[in-house]
Amino acid sequence: MKKILIVDDDQDFRASMSALLKPKGYDINEEGNKTDALKSIQLEKPDIILLDIDMTTDKEGLELAVELQKSPDFKKIPVIIISGLEIIRANIEIARLARKMRKDPDFKAMEILLLKGEDEQTAMDFRSSLTGDSVYLPVFDFVRKPVNLEKLYNIIKKI
Repeated sequence: MKKILIVDDDQDFRASMSALLKPKGYDINEEGNKTDALKSIQLEKPDIILLDIDMTTDKEGLELAVELQKSPDFKKIPVIIISGLEIIRANIEIARLARKMRKDPDFKAMEILLLKGEDEQTAMDFRSSLTGDSVYLPVFDFVRKPVNLEKLYNIIKKI
Protein backbone atom coordinates (compact mmCIF):
# COMPACT_ATOMS: atom_id res chain seq x y z
CA MET A 1 0.00 0.00 0.00
CA LYS A 2 1.46 3.34 -1.05
CA LYS A 3 1.67 6.10 1.56
CA ILE A 4 0.50 9.51 0.40
CA LEU A 5 1.13 12.70 2.36
CA ILE A 6 -1.32 15.52 1.59
CA VAL A 7 0.11 18.94 2.51
CA ASP A 8 -2.39 21.79 2.28
CA ASP A 9 -3.48 24.51 4.71
CA ASP A 10 -7.13 23.92 3.75
CA GLN A 11 -8.39 21.28 6.16
CA ASP A 12 -11.52 20.65 4.08
CA PHE A 13 -9.41 19.98 0.97
CA ARG A 14 -7.18 17.57 2.88
CA ALA A 15 -10.19 15.73 4.32
CA SER A 16 -11.94 15.43 0.96
CA MET A 17 -8.79 14.22 -0.83
CA SER A 18 -8.19 11.73 1.97
CA ALA A 19 -11.79 10.45 1.73
CA LEU A 20 -11.39 9.97 -2.03
CA LEU A 21 -7.96 8.30 -1.92
CA LYS A 22 -8.39 5.92 1.05
CA PRO A 23 -11.00 3.74 -0.71
CA LYS A 24 -8.50 3.35 -3.58
CA GLY A 25 -6.19 1.56 -1.14
CA TYR A 26 -3.77 4.34 -0.22
CA ASP A 27 -2.48 5.01 3.30
CA ILE A 28 -3.09 8.73 3.81
CA ASN A 29 -1.45 11.22 6.16
CA GLU A 30 -2.33 14.93 6.22
CA GLU A 31 -0.44 18.04 7.28
CA GLY A 32 -1.35 21.72 7.10
CA ASN A 33 2.05 23.44 6.88
CA LYS A 34 5.71 23.02 5.97
CA THR A 35 6.98 22.46 9.52
CA ASP A 36 4.50 19.69 10.32
CA ALA A 37 5.00 18.17 6.86
CA LEU A 38 8.78 17.91 7.37
CA LYS A 39 8.24 16.10 10.68
CA SER A 40 5.74 13.76 9.05
CA ILE A 41 8.06 13.05 6.11
CA GLN A 42 10.88 12.14 8.49
CA LEU A 43 8.65 9.81 10.53
CA GLU A 44 6.36 8.31 7.91
CA LYS A 45 8.56 8.38 4.78
CA PRO A 46 5.69 8.73 2.28
CA ASP A 47 5.84 7.28 -1.23
CA ILE A 48 4.07 10.33 -2.75
CA ILE A 49 3.50 13.93 -1.63
CA LEU A 50 0.53 15.99 -2.80
CA LEU A 51 1.63 19.55 -2.13
CA ASP A 52 -0.16 22.89 -2.21
CA ILE A 53 1.91 25.99 -3.06
CA ASP A 54 0.14 28.78 -1.18
CA MET A 55 -0.18 27.99 2.52
CA THR A 56 1.03 30.09 5.47
CA THR A 57 3.16 32.05 3.01
CA ASP A 58 2.55 32.43 -0.72
CA LYS A 59 5.23 29.91 -1.74
CA GLU A 60 5.52 27.73 1.37
CA GLY A 61 4.84 24.54 -0.57
CA LEU A 62 7.53 25.30 -3.12
CA GLU A 63 9.98 26.08 -0.31
CA LEU A 64 9.21 22.66 1.20
CA ALA A 65 9.78 20.97 -2.17
CA VAL A 66 13.16 22.73 -2.50
CA GLU A 67 14.19 21.45 0.95
CA LEU A 68 13.20 17.92 -0.05
CA GLN A 69 15.24 18.20 -3.27
CA LYS A 70 18.32 19.09 -1.21
CA SER A 71 17.92 16.07 1.07
CA PRO A 72 19.52 12.79 -0.04
CA ASP A 73 16.90 10.94 2.01
CA PHE A 74 13.85 12.65 0.50
CA LYS A 75 14.74 13.99 -2.96
CA LYS A 76 13.42 10.86 -4.69
CA ILE A 77 9.92 11.17 -3.21
CA PRO A 78 7.61 12.14 -6.10
CA VAL A 79 5.97 15.52 -5.46
CA ILE A 80 2.72 16.38 -7.21
CA ILE A 81 1.96 20.09 -6.95
CA ILE A 82 -1.74 20.81 -6.48
CA SER A 83 -2.71 24.47 -6.63
CA GLY A 84 -5.52 26.84 -7.45
CA LEU A 85 -3.09 29.66 -8.24
CA GLU A 86 -3.07 31.07 -11.74
CA ILE A 87 0.23 29.70 -12.94
CA ILE A 88 1.59 30.46 -16.39
CA ARG A 89 2.57 27.47 -18.52
CA ALA A 90 5.81 28.36 -20.23
CA ASN A 91 8.66 26.98 -22.26
CA ILE A 92 12.32 27.28 -21.38
CA GLU A 93 12.77 30.51 -23.38
CA ILE A 94 10.02 32.24 -21.37
CA ALA A 95 11.59 30.93 -18.16
CA ARG A 96 14.97 32.42 -19.14
CA LEU A 97 13.30 35.78 -19.82
CA ALA A 98 11.45 35.61 -16.49
CA ARG A 99 14.69 34.85 -14.66
CA LYS A 100 16.32 37.97 -16.14
CA MET A 101 13.35 40.16 -15.29
CA ARG A 102 13.03 38.78 -11.74
CA LYS A 103 16.40 40.35 -10.92
CA ASP A 104 14.44 43.58 -10.61
CA PRO A 105 12.73 43.30 -7.18
CA ASP A 106 9.86 45.48 -8.43
CA PHE A 107 9.02 43.02 -11.23
CA LYS A 108 5.99 41.07 -9.98
CA ALA A 109 4.82 39.21 -13.09
CA MET A 110 5.83 35.62 -13.87
CA GLU A 111 6.50 34.86 -10.19
CA ILE A 112 5.70 31.17 -10.73
CA LEU A 113 5.93 29.32 -14.05
CA LEU A 114 4.98 25.75 -14.91
CA LEU A 115 7.40 24.17 -17.36
CA LYS A 116 6.85 20.98 -19.34
CA GLY A 117 9.76 19.99 -21.50
CA GLU A 118 9.80 17.91 -24.66
CA ASP A 119 10.88 15.00 -22.46
CA GLU A 120 7.64 15.54 -20.47
CA GLN A 121 9.66 16.60 -17.41
CA THR A 122 7.54 18.89 -15.25
CA ALA A 123 9.13 21.70 -13.25
CA MET A 124 8.24 24.87 -11.43
CA ASP A 125 10.35 27.98 -11.97
CA PHE A 126 9.78 30.71 -9.39
CA ARG A 127 11.21 33.59 -7.39
CA SER A 128 12.14 32.43 -3.89
CA SER A 129 10.41 34.33 -1.10
CA LEU A 130 13.44 33.62 1.07
CA THR A 131 16.30 34.77 -1.17
CA GLY A 132 14.68 36.59 -4.11
CA ASP A 133 16.58 34.30 -6.48
CA SER A 134 14.98 32.33 -9.29
CA VAL A 135 14.65 28.62 -8.54
CA TYR A 136 14.19 25.72 -10.95
CA LEU A 137 12.35 22.88 -9.21
CA PRO A 138 11.67 19.54 -10.91
CA VAL A 139 8.42 17.95 -9.71
CA PHE A 140 6.61 14.77 -10.71
CA ASP A 141 3.55 16.61 -12.01
CA PHE A 142 1.10 19.47 -11.52
CA VAL A 143 -2.69 19.38 -10.97
CA ARG A 144 -4.87 22.48 -10.87
CA LYS A 145 -7.60 22.95 -8.27
CA PRO A 146 -10.41 22.07 -8.43
CA VAL A 147 -8.80 18.67 -8.87
CA ASN A 148 -9.71 16.48 -11.82
CA LEU A 149 -9.77 13.17 -9.93
CA GLU A 150 -9.30 10.98 -12.98
CA LYS A 151 -6.18 12.94 -13.91
CA LEU A 152 -4.83 12.70 -10.35
CA TYR A 153 -5.51 8.94 -10.15
CA ASN A 154 -3.70 8.42 -13.47
CA ILE A 155 -0.68 10.41 -12.26
CA ILE A 156 -0.52 8.48 -8.99
CA LYS A 157 -0.76 5.14 -10.84
CA LYS A 158 2.40 6.06 -12.78
CA ILE A 159 4.41 6.16 -9.56
